[in-house]
Amino acid sequence: MTASNSTILRAKESGNPVIDGNEVTFIWEGNSAPQLLSDWAGWDKPRAFKRISPRLMPATEALTSALEPLRLRYLDSPLPAWLRAAGEALLAVLPASVRRQLGARYRRLLLRLDDQGLQLQALIDDQATAIGVVPVDDPD
Repeated sequence: MTASNSTILRAKESGNPVIDGNEVTFIWEGNSAPQLLSDWAGWDKPRAFKRISPRLMPATEALTSALEPLRLRYLDSPLPAWLRAAGEALLAVLPASVRRQLGARYRRLLLRLDDQGLQLQALIDDQATAIGVVPVDDPD
């Protein structure tokens, strides 16, 4: 028995456990399985979960420490900033309805100076929402 992709996605979206008819699936991360205490297990007799999907590999300390130098090199490189800028540029050319379906929003902070002060507005897709006003006069 293995956990299907749809079961994993359902757990990510709605949390644990994933209930399908009379079958209940818990998904966990870690080296060892959690234990379940319940009234049907006698409260004093914990039942261990069993791994049903070998493709879900727990992250071990050895694996994490082996990959840490690569992670740091990646973060120090210009690649993350370039990927972020390229992604934002690609999203900017998409219509707002498509961006919303992808779960992405076109977000900007708008600043406007007028006689009341510096007006701050959040622009999300095509809707502007007032955030507040920052006075620009110096009281000193």
